[in-house]
Amino acid sequence: MKKFNLFLLVVMTLVLVSACAPVAGVAQGVVDLPDTLEANITALILFGVSWLLAQLIVLVPFLAFLESFKTPLALAISAQLIGFIEGAVPDAYGAAAILAIQLLLAIVALFMTAETLRVRGVRGFKRLN
Repeated sequence: MKKFNLFLLVVMTLVLVSACAPVAGVAQGVVDLPDTLEANITALILFGVSWLLAQLIVLVPFLAFLESFKTPLALAISAQLIGFIEGAVPDAYGAAAILAIQLLLAIVALFMTAETLRVRGVRGFKRLN
């Protein structure tokens, strides 16, 4: 059990340290994502990390201490993802990349809204069996 706890501590430390590392290629000409798009990406990552940790805690109850780390972990992951996107997209394709990311976020929001309406029992959104 002590080996597993030590292993878990090492893995979490490596994830957090790598999330705080600078993204390679940021010094080049990069696409600057709009603040609203960065906020949307951060919200989606926060939702995903919260859901993933909730599922993990249900499966392994002694990991409940991770609940307090979900926001910092999600913010570190989203900052890393935003930095990667800004560094990976060439300047020539900046507008197309921003529109593509906005489209993906809109599709995710559409599915999340449909699932919420289905759970609440709205007639047009019930599952077909």
